[in-house]
Amino acid sequence: MFKHPLRIKSQTVVKKSERKALLDQLSAVYPSFTGRDVQSDLFPDGEDIKTLKVVAASPTAAPASGPKNPKDAAITPDTFVVYCNAKTQPFFVSFDVPSNGCAKKAFRNIILPTVYALWKCPKLFPLNFSTVPEVVGKMQNGADLMLAGVTVSESVTELVRNGVETETFLPYASVTVLGSNLPIAIGSLMMDLAELRSRLAPGGELKGKLLKTCHIAGDELWALGDKSLQPVEPLPPAPFSGELSAGGNSEKASTSAADTLLDALMPLGLAGGGSEAGLPVEISEDDMDALFQRVLAITLKSKFSDGKLPVLASTLNSQMMLIGRRVSPHSLDIKHTSYRKFAKFLEEMESDCLLTISKVKEGVQAVASVVWKHPAFADVEALPDEPSASGPSVKIPSSIRQVYIVNGKTASLFGAVDPNMKKGYEFRSTEGVREVLTTYVKSKDLISKTDSKVINLDQTLMDIAVNKTVSFKGEWPMKWGEVFDKVLKEMSTNHEVVFTNGGSVELRGKLVPMDVKVEKKAGNKLVTAIRNLEGLGMDPAEIARELQQVVGATVNVREEPGGQHSVTVQGDQTKLLDKFFFQTLAMPKKFVTGLEKPGKKG
Repeated sequence: MFKHPLRIKSQTVVKKSERKALLDQLSAVYPSFTGRDVQSDLFPDGEDIKTLKVVAASPTAAPASGPKNPKDAAITPDTFVVYCNAKTQPFFVSFDVPSNGCAKKAFRNIILPTVYALWKCPKLFPLNFSTVPEVVGKMQNGADLMLAGVTVSESVTELVRNGVETETFLPYASVTVLGSNLPIAIGSLMMDLAELRSRLAPGGELKGKLLKTCHIAGDELWALGDKSLQPVEPLPPAPFSGELSAGGNSEKASTSAADTLLDALMPLGLAGGGSEAGLPVEISEDDMDALFQRVLAITLKSKFSDGKLPVLASTLNSQMMLIGRRVSPHSLDIKHTSYRKFAKFLEEMESDCLLTISKVKEGVQAVASVVWKHPAFADVEALPDEPSASGPSVKIPSSIRQVYIVNGKTASLFGAVDPNMKKGYEFRSTEGVREVLTTYVKSKDLISKTDSKVINLDQTLMDIAVNKTVSFKGEWPMKWGEVFDKVLKEMSTNHEVVFTNGGSVELRGKLVPMDVKVEKKAGNKLVTAIRNLEGLGMDPAEIARELQQVVGATVNVREEPGGQHSVTVQGDQTKLLDKFFFQTLAMPKKFVTGLEKPGKKG
């Protein structure tokens, strides 16, 4: 339901006079929300409640009912009102749907909690079903949740068996992952209570479509928030054996609580681990074939339906990568299809009478025309252009400041000047260190009587500048600059990275520049690896997402020895990376190695 991008049209604050009415509305729909403590967890007293009016890429609807919202009479079915706390964390979403097939202007309003609200108040829905991570991944791609693919608790079975007041019952349910009490999705029931009761009764057939996904962690509504996960203790895994299905796909599953929770987070891009931490898990070859075909249709309809043909195959490929990122949690990878090469893929689409290919020159192809009446376009809607942004959202270093830290070897010097300058005390510039050294030298009267540029070392300075094992009698002269350099060398160091947005982060050890290197993999295939991003305070997953928008090739995040991560791009992309880091991101060249002589490709 919220798979397509959302654009914020306006943002307002709920008036104090309307605040109680809103909370009463929510309590009327969700009895568990009635308690003052529960309301304060979501909307604390004294803090504002924000409303965001957002527009989706296409109209959506879901069978449900909820409180009327007369203030928003102008809302259309593809517009949503999101209720957030003062930190703009979305907790409820309100929207209209056509009422029982009536005229377009006859709507009824529904209101749903987000997964953020369920993490604070998981009992908003009386019905909750558990499933396995594999099914969650299919739900993210739009599949319905099948009754055969869930585990039903005794409390839910009892509730359905004993009957529910249909006048007040909400036809929704939350979905958790087996072995965890973390709600990750909300769906609308696709069977009425009578049918559900008969199927959950002893001897009933556990089959049929149970839920249609309305909202799931990882979609665009979830992305409006801080993208956090509520920390919860895994529950003991519920006993279950049988087929687990979603959208007609079934497989056997048996997992522990810990494994279930971890695997459930991987498709959402919210948990680390694996060879591609933070990126979606791989899908089968057949599914990747279908994904390529679907993304091709959406890309052609969105970008080239207004006569912008012919288009070079390379340009089409790049546009498909961008569209694929918007419509699917899985990265497009031609190597994981049955086609293996993009040219072969286009040839197959031509043989399927979807498009025609022309030859521009040797080795260069273009899509000359498209058969818009082809069945592949039957249910495809053009995606709107993504809203323009002021620039990349990634943190880009603009400068590096060395941080000097008092350690065990230098503590006696700094402590003699100021007792507060104990081990661990930090200096953000060398000037601070110089001032302390000057104060110490003058207080001990160590300046040479014959040469003001020379210091006569005492035992404290000897231990730092020379060696603790060296003893002396009389004077041990050393120039000011040499003593100062020795003190700096013996201090521990960190580096503070200052970003272009004004923020900063302090990182341990000395600065290691980001390194770009072209490497050969199996089959003599080239990849461009980017390492040491974390040493500059940069997020490899963010860099990978930004690169995926500008490069028409596979981009992965891989774990390196020592817990660091690298970003790899298919092919020799040094020329493109030179432009990306130094022109697009305006990153100082002194922070990067390996791009001194970028290749001709990319």
